[in-house]
Formats: sequence, C-alpha cells, structure tokens
Amino acid sequence: MKFTEEYCGWPGAVHDARVLRNSPLFHDAEGRTDDLFPGQTYIIGDAAYLLKTWLLTGFKDNGHLTAQQIRFTHLLSSKRITVERSIGLLKGGFRKLKVSADVDRTRFLSKLITAACTLHNFCIYSHDEIEYFLDPDDDDGDVNDFVNIFANDNNAVRKRAQLMNLIC
Repeated sequence: MKFTEEYCGWPGAVHDARVLRNSPLFHDAEGRTDDLFPGQTYIIGDAAYLLKTWLLTGFKDNGHLTAQQIRFTHLLSSKRITVERSIGLLKGGFRKLKVSADVDRTRFLSKLITAACTLHNFCIYSHDEIEYFLDPDDDDGDVNDFVNIFANDNNAVRKRAQLMNLIC
C-alpha cells in the first residue's frame, strides 16, 4: 500500500497510459529493462497500457478469448486491486487531491501530490490511525476511454504467454 514511484508532471485530465509513456520510469524501463526488471519481475497494468516485457497486461476481450486467457486476465486484475486501494487511501486521506485546484495554483499541484504520497507512506510506516475513506464512484483511468494506437511488443506477447501457461 506504499508508493515507491510517483510521477506527477501532468496537471489536469490525462490518460494514465499517456502519463506513463512520458514518465522517466517508462524511458528507463525501455532502455534498461534487464537491469530494472530482472527475471520474472513486472509491473502489472490494465488493458489500457501497452504490453511490454516489463509491463504485463491482461488480454483485451475481443469476444474470442480462451478460458485460459480469461482466467489469466482475471488473476492479473485481482493483483491490481492493491494499487487501486492504495490510490483510494491516498485520495481518502488527503481529500484536497479530489477537488479541482485553483487555476492560479496549478504549478503547486505536483508538489501537493508528492507531499501527499510522502505523508501517506509515513502514516503507513508509523501505523497511524488516520481514517481513510474509499470513494466507490471514483472512475479514474477508465480503459474504455482510451484507444491504444501502438502495437504490442512481440517479445512481451511471448513472455505473457509463457507466464500464462505457467500459472493457469
């Protein structure tokens, strides 16, 4: 439930996949995949993200998925729940992140988000009893709003298939 990486250089409504593509993490991972993600280590993302050897996504449901592909996608999705809960805790603990920022103060948004992530981690490390509220209506990152215009990495397709065959 702790944040180990955060990138907040994009104020406003920008799709998660675009933010990732423009982040230092993406560029580092593309250039040094074996160093940053050795062996069977991955970041797990939803179907809105590109499939990469270091970024594992489920299968897009085109109506022709096998039972094994459906099971694999469900398993990955269940692992992403922790990430969604972490973001919900962050927003619940620091309600200022959920409201629109004053236009004159947008230059401070990245600092506000970084500070909230740092305080969130500190509260978790300290076993703080802050009451968090999860917002069931939070629909950030709706994958149906994003059309991926880039092709998947063929090595990543093979790697995902190997992992699926191993665990499903």
